[in-house]
Amino acid sequence: MASSSATTPACPSLRHVLIVRHDAAIREGTLLCEAWAAAVGTARTSDVSRLAASMRRATPGWDFLADGKLKALKLPAILHGGATTIAVVAVHDASFPTLQAKAFVEKVALMFRPLVDDPALQLTTKLSAQALFAPALEQLLARANAQGKLAVVSRRVEEVKEIMHENIEAMLVQQERVELLEEKAQETSLAARQFKRATTAAKRMHLWNQAKMGLALGTAATVVTAAVVTPIIVAVAL
Repeated sequence: MASSSATTPACPSLRHVLIVRHDAAIREGTLLCEAWAAAVGTARTSDVSRLAASMRRATPGWDFLADGKLKALKLPAILHGGATTIAVVAVHDASFPTLQAKAFVEKVALMFRPLVDDPALQLTTKLSAQALFAPALEQLLARANAQGKLAVVSRRVEEVKEIMHENIEAMLVQQERVELLEEKAQETSLAARQFKRATTAAKRMHLWNQAKMGLALGTAATVVTAAVVTPIIVAVAL
């Protein structure tokens, strides 16, 4: 069992696995062997043990139970002599994949099936098979949790890749919007310059027209003055 200094792993894990022998005369079943995850934590141990104990009664087929952040499942794996059942029980975090937990229980059941005639499994005393089978259970438990952690890491990597993809797409969309705004600004600036040139040309034309009008009026006035003054000069001269 985990020491009191152990901490609860952040990754969802299988917490506890046990082998239970059911006889017609024993309602609750006899715990033959058990194994714990490497880091469960004292605070969780009692919760795990309580949920596991509630799964020790004999039931036909798969049995499932949930309690808060924990789940348990049981598979009656071996029928012995028609009256004895040896079941595999596993307790895991609620967020641990159920299919993966079922695959683990089935693997343990397959491991025990060839050993049905082992004398250790025929005993009805508590933990009679602990010394013989606990190391193998602990290895299977550690391997299953390692695979679970790898799956979680892979899933998180995929989530990060998806977020990065979304961020890149958003950045490209934003860049496209900025470029569109820059193009519109350039078009507006070009239109403003063209308007200014047209306005300047119109002013230049207006000023030239005014100048031409002034020149024409000046010339006409000069001619009129000359026409009036010239006869007077001629008359005086005569």
